[in-house]
Amino acid sequence: MYVNYGTLQMAGPNRLFAAPMGAPGGNSAQINWANWMPNSSLSVATGGTRDLAGNDQWIGPLFGTVTNGGQTGGGGIVTNSSATPATFRMMSPTADTTYGGSITGNLNLLRQGGWSYFFAAPNTFTGSATVTGGATRLIDQGTFQNASSVNVRNSVLHWEDTGLQAVTNRLSPTAPINLTAGVFNWTSRADLLNTIDGGTVNLLRGA
Repeated sequence: MYVNYGTLQMAGPNRLFAAPMGAPGGNSAQINWANWMPNSSLSVATGGTRDLAGNDQWIGPLFGTVTNGGQTGGGGIVTNSSATPATFRMMSPTADTTYGGSITGNLNLLRQGGWSYFFAAPNTFTGSATVTGGATRLIDQGTFQNASSVNVRNSVLHWEDTGLQAVTNRLSPTAPINLTAGVFNWTSRADLLNTIDGGTVNLLRGA
């Protein structure tokens, strides 16, 4: 299936691929239905945009550009341009996965499932961030910097400053970090005096 002026392509079994094709009218793909493809992956290449348009979406793993999807900038944008809040629900990949694109706009992020998921670029969505299951790792330039709250449920959220660079605003200093049998872990750069400014940590339930 091809949707031009975007472009949205179905590429192989149970894979969704969104990328610009140079068509006039912009580089975004907008789908106006909710709760689809819960067992299928979504690939958003560099330069492509997936707009939720006020609809919730439930997918399998999220991937970026095939050749460099694990690098900062190695993926497109998942966003919600609507004034109606949306929830972007990502299920577990089948292996450790890094997404180098960005998740932006008026949406809540729900990351579920096992394995480790690495976010390598700034994610500026303004709703809540909820992580469950496998470890979620903010690396290189990866942030949830505008998230209104951060919920860690039976999972570990890693703030990792040992990669390409240390980042002081991976999380908002005003966003509470709510731990429900969860762990928040900060790994600083070696041989330096480091500080971070995060929100209030609330222990809601132990393991």
